[in-house]
Amino acid sequence: MKNVNLKSTNIKRKVKLLFMSKVTICFLALVLIGSSFSACRKIDKTLDELTLIREQTIFSMDEAIRTIENAPSDWQYVLEGLADGFVHDIQSTIRNDVQQLLNNSIGAATTNIVCVIDAIPIRAIRTLENIKVKFLGGDLPTVEPTICQQTMNVLDLAAPIETRKEIIFFGFDMVEKVSFDAELVLNNPTPAQILGGFDRYSLNDRLNFQSNYQFTVDLSGLSDDLIDNYDYIAILFNGEEISSISIQQDDTPLETQTVYITPSLLSHIPPHVAGDREFDGNGPDIFIHVRFYKTEKQVYLKVWMKARETQSDWTEASGWSNNHFFYTAPEGWHIKKIEGETVFDNIVDFEDHDHATNVFNRSLGQFAVVGDTPGDEAGTETGVSINFSYAVPIVVEKDE
Repeated sequence: MKNVNLKSTNIKRKVKLLFMSKVTICFLALVLIGSSFSACRKIDKTLDELTLIREQTIFSMDEAIRTIENAPSDWQYVLEGLADGFVHDIQSTIRNDVQQLLNNSIGAATTNIVCVIDAIPIRAIRTLENIKVKFLGGDLPTVEPTICQQTMNVLDLAAPIETRKEIIFFGFDMVEKVSFDAELVLNNPTPAQILGGFDRYSLNDRLNFQSNYQFTVDLSGLSDDLIDNYDYIAILFNGEEISSISIQQDDTPLETQTVYITPSLLSHIPPHVAGDREFDGNGPDIFIHVRFYKTEKQVYLKVWMKARETQSDWTEASGWSNNHFFYTAPEGWHIKKIEGETVFDNIVDFEDHDHATNVFNRSLGQFAVVGDTPGDEAGTETGVSINFSYAVPIVVEKDE
C-alpha cells in the first residue's frame, strides 16, 4: 500500500502549480481580452475554491482508507458515506468510481464465496488508492485478477469421471475476460513435442464465465487418453499463469492376460534386385531375419531374406515380406506388449552349394530355404517357407 502520508506533499505541489496557473490566467486575461483586475480576483477566488475541493477530496479518500484499515467490517458504511460526500460537480467522476466500487463490493458479498468476501476490505483499499491516483492525474495500474479458491487442486484421472467433469474457479477482478486462457501443459517437453505442438493444448473453448467472481473449465467429453499426455492445467491472464491444477495419471492396474499364439505357415520369395536371375553355382550367400510387431489390436511378423551371388555379376534377390498377421485381440481388449524376443536377425545364415532345398530347425520352427536352382531363380524361386513351432507370448489388456 502506498504511504498515505505523501498526501500533504502532493497537495502542496498541486497548489503551487495551481497558483502559477492563476498568475498565468490573469496575465492572459489582461493582455488578450482586456479583463479587469476584478475579473482576476474572481478567477483567483474560483481557483482557491477548486484547490479547497481537491484538498477535501484527497483528505476524504485518505480518511476512508484509514477507517477501513482499522475497521475492515465497516467497508460498506465507509464507502456509502464517501460517495454521498462528493457533491461538487468536479467530484462527479470520482463519485461514480466510488459508487462502482461500492456496487462491486456488495455484489462480491452476495456470492457466499468465503475467500471473495474476506478480501473485500483489502480490495476496497487498493481500489480507493487507484481512484485517488486517477483523480490526481496519474497512470492507473492494470487490475490483475485473483483466483482464491477452486474445486480441485489435483485432477485425478483415477477418480470417477462424474466427479471431474468440471473445475470451478472463484476469485475477484475477473473483468477482462478476453485476456484469460486455459491450457493443458506438458512439463519439460522435448524439441519434437514443441515442434509438433504437443506441449500445450488449448481449452479456451471450454472456459466459461458465470460472473466477475466465478468461471469454469468444462472437461466433459475430453478423453482421458488426451489429458494423460499432459502434466497440469494452466489458467493464464495476458499470457501469465495465475493458477494451475496438476494432473495425476491413473495408475490403477488394468486386467491383463497372456495368450500364446503360434503363427501360421509363411512363404516369402524376395524380389530380384541386382545382376541376372541366375546364381549359376556361385552360392548364393543367404541371410534371413524374422521380426514381430504389434498394433493396438493385432500382432504380425515380417521376414527379410537376402540371397546374393558370391562373384560378379552379383545376382541378388532381397527384401521384406508383407505383414503376416496372426493374432487379433478380442473385443474390449487391446495388445499391451509382446513378451520375450521380437527380433531374430540372421536366424538363418549360410552359403548355398547345391540345387536342393535346405532345411534348418531353429528356435522359431523349421525353415525350408531355396537358394540356387538348375535355371533362373532370383525373384521367382529363391525363397523361404517357415513352419512355425514357437508360440509367441502376447499380453492383452482390458480396455478402460
